[in-house]
Amino acid sequence: MLSVALLMSTSVVSYAVSPTLEVKFRGAVSDVTCEPGLMDDGGVVANNIIDFDIITAAMASAKDNDIITDTTKNFKIYAKDAGGTCTPTGANIWVDAEEQIPDVIKNAGSAKNIGVHLVDGSDREVIGKETNYTFNTGGPYTVDYKASLYHIGDSTSPVTVGTIVASASFTVAYF
Repeated sequence: MLSVALLMSTSVVSYAVSPTLEVKFRGAVSDVTCEPGLMDDGGVVANNIIDFDIITAAMASAKDNDIITDTTKNFKIYAKDAGGTCTPTGANIWVDAEEQIPDVIKNAGSAKNIGVHLVDGSDREVIGKETNYTFNTGGPYTVDYKASLYHIGDSTSPVTVGTIVASASFTVAYF
């Protein structure tokens, strides 16, 4: 698995309500001993972070409710050996993320009216879905994705200066 999330939240209110606890369990059943890794144009990404280039608020606000020009980052989920035979014929990948709007991951950072648009290499929607991918014999054992910054709004709701922090979990079962 590329990431595991344990989310906990509690509520403080003026009337009696039980605190809530959300636990997500993830796993995979696989026929090969591979685990997922992350690659970008520069190769293997050890820290699992895809960095966007810095943009201005004016650039980010130039298009209404759309991908922000020249912000697309291509990356791959690849099969790496986990101590056995890692020659999969394909993968089922479930992508989990908190969406702001369909296909746009909510920004947890301080910049407002911006999110991260995420699709696979064929421009298919992937958030909240399990998608089946088939690999070529002999590899590469990779699945392509694209992430782009996205202006959520129009000229009356411009992107504000601040940080962009968004995350997605990719649960992978190789076969």
